Amino acid sequence: MKNIIKINEDIKNYISYNPETGDLFYFKKHSKKASAIRLFEPLRSKDKDGYIKVYFMGHNYGANRVAWFLHYGEQPKGVIDHINRVVDDNRICNLRDVSHRDNSLNKNKQCEEFNGTSFNKASKKWVSYTYVNKKMIFLGSYMCRYQAKMARIMYDCGEFKNTNNAEN
Repeated sequence: MKNIIKINEDIKNYISYNPETGDLFYFKKHSKKASAIRLFEPLRSKDKDGYIKVYFMGHNYGANRVAWFLHYGEQPKGVIDHINRVVDDNRICNLRDVSHRDNSLNKNKQCEEFNGTSFNKASKKWVSYTYVNKKMIFLGSYMCRYQAKMARIMYDCGEFKNTNNAEN
């Protein structure tokens, strides 16, 4: 695991975060040499893997870690995981502070299906589910894969309401 750099506490005096959109903005320049900084424009600089990076006081930080720090006011304890696996989606409902092991469980790319969704051949519908304490929680049946994925994402973000009439 990479050595994670602690976020400079002063960053909150120069960068703001919108938790609904996931955007980070400079609202003040941190040095006279920072002429390339565009104030009040979303930071969009990405690394080779697609993660948004924030350059501040000589260090590059992951935007997901900066977002966590600015929103909660504390250094992340572990790895900041993107729940929906979209690495430039830094909305607070899509971020979670997890151990390296838990983060690696969300990286299963061999499986074509999104974690928590599968196709039920008998009903010819996509089902959405999650596990809590090794117990399966059924989130519903859906006509398309996208709806099943969204049900799982909404559940993970704490915004899930089962509106379909599927049976468990």
